[in-house]
Amino acid sequence: MDRIRNFSESLSRPASDNRRPGEMSFAPSLLDPRFDSESCGVGFVARLSGEPSHEILKHALTALARLEHRGAVAADGKSSDGVGVMTAIPRELLLQSSGIKLHRDRPLGVAVVFLDGEALPSREQLEAAFAAQQIELLAWRPVPICPQILGSIAASTLPNIWHVLVTADDVTDFDRKLYLVRKQFERSQMPGYVASISSSTIVYKGLCNGSLLPQFYPDLSDPFYETAFTVFHQRYATNVLPNWDRAQPCRTLAHNGEINTIWGNRSRMEARAATLSLDLHPVLTTGGSDSTSLDEVVELLAQNGRTVAEALRMLVPPANHDNTSSFLQYTGDCVEPWDGPAALAFADGRQVGAILDRNGLRPCRYAVSDDGLVVAGSEAGLVDMDPEHVVHSGRLGPGQMIMVDLETHEFLENQELLNRFDQKSRYQED
Repeated sequence: MDRIRNFSESLSRPASDNRRPGEMSFAPSLLDPRFDSESCGVGFVARLSGEPSHEILKHALTALARLEHRGAVAADGKSSDGVGVMTAIPRELLLQSSGIKLHRDRPLGVAVVFLDGEALPSREQLEAAFAAQQIELLAWRPVPICPQILGSIAASTLPNIWHVLVTADDVTDFDRKLYLVRKQFERSQMPGYVASISSSTIVYKGLCNGSLLPQFYPDLSDPFYETAFTVFHQRYATNVLPNWDRAQPCRTLAHNGEINTIWGNRSRMEARAATLSLDLHPVLTTGGSDSTSLDEVVELLAQNGRTVAEALRMLVPPANHDNTSSFLQYTGDCVEPWDGPAALAFADGRQVGAILDRNGLRPCRYAVSDDGLVVAGSEAGLVDMDPEHVVHSGRLGPGQMIMVDLETHEFLENQELLNRFDQKSRYQED
């Protein structure tokens, strides 16, 4: 009971439960989701200056294509277990393509929604959830796609893909309100899947090969698509039936590996659900993969007082921190470790980084150039970088973490991050 109480108190606002929202309609399977795990290619590209450009996206798409051997390919030669990117929202591209004029001081939020057919009841339910949070609906944008490049297996389950563009007069806690919108929609159990919903990040993902992703989504080839970072993921699912919603990145992270403590982690989160506020329910989705569950808990923490980096450091702690970090001492009593082997890339629009769990059994290499380009990934050579201009490089060891702060323009490594976390709050006194 103490651990349940400590976890609840570690949130700056109350929180959530675990039921399954409406799923896409896929054929029934004999596979048991309790045994789902994955082994994939993952990484990120970012610019230290925080300056958006199309070049960053192109680098990430190149890396994705070079990771195709880390993903599974179906018998049709085109369908995959999933591939995708997470970027900053390309505001001007989306507004212009939708014919919308929005004052630069007003925020733009985007929900990426997978629906079966027209799904009018699901659309109405989502619109009602936006209205409940005083969020103004601007447009339903049908996402431009080229379904002819898909394999027959992926095409047979292709959902209708929408961008829901929204804004608000009050920018206070805008991202958290969007999070609550998604939770309300999930509680309704209407058919449909919200792949991402944020004013900072957007996800493009599908069941095609990595090299085909920018062909399937023409948006990604548009030179007006600019971003300061991109998280990329090529999926190889172990004991998992591939479908569109399980493609990655998830809403905060991309995951290579497994969470081998997942049954215990889920059980403890279910036990805490009664202590968390009902507007954050469901905490976990029934039938989700290990990556999905981890992502949902990271998002829960990140929307309730933590940063995404702090949330991951809480859930994926190092093996032995010698009792020197007050942050790790405090949070270690709040939540149990989610153990891999796992390599994770993460982002929230202000921070982007990577972390290895304490087993250290998944590769992650990184390099920083003299012009501020930062690349991290499952392999070296994912992005062409002139060795003469690489000023720092390395590989993550067990339990280590790196992060690019796009607001302070810093590249931070493991101990620097712990020092930052230790100084943020009065953990020692608590």
